[in-house]
Amino acid sequence: MRKALGTLTVLLLVSASCAASEVDDFTYLFAKTCMQNFYTPENLVTQMAANPVLEAESAKFFLGSGVGTAWSIDDGNAKYVVALRNDNVCVVFAAQAPIEEVTHNFVHSVSTAPPPLVAVERPGLVPSTEHIRTTAYGWSREQDKTELLFTLTTSSDHLSPVKAMASVALVAK
Repeated sequence: MRKALGTLTVLLLVSASCAASEVDDFTYLFAKTCMQNFYTPENLVTQMAANPVLEAESAKFFLGSGVGTAWSIDDGNAKYVVALRNDNVCVVFAAQAPIEEVTHNFVHSVSTAPPPLVAVERPGLVPSTEHIRTTAYGWSREQDKTELLFTLTTSSDHLSPVKAMASVALVAK
């Protein structure tokens, strides 16, 4: 998938997501950080410069097995972390989130891809449990060997430190 096509696609998605009637703060943050800057990670770094960078041990949880940078965002109402790994996986985490609303808005945002891309649901990508639900959609053309993979994982477990996690990555089909 060419970078120009991908950039246009993500910008169209962000515009559509943010133009929706009332998007929750988590989905809006995901659209304006990870989605909007997917092909220009240097712009995300600049955009996040005013936010505190998590130190190595704190960042490790949000970066998983990857290396990168994680920023803390506390808007007074909610706490978020935006993580950008060096392998260009971008993730937004929320300590609290309206799960039903976030899920609805995420699916609305990624279940239809702008042409010539096609959105395909990727069920079973990560097994769901009683408290953890994962939804994923891939965007690509039939002939592409890679796809943009959008993933949302939510937790209804009251002990979970993360209630919602959305990511975007370029992956092999």
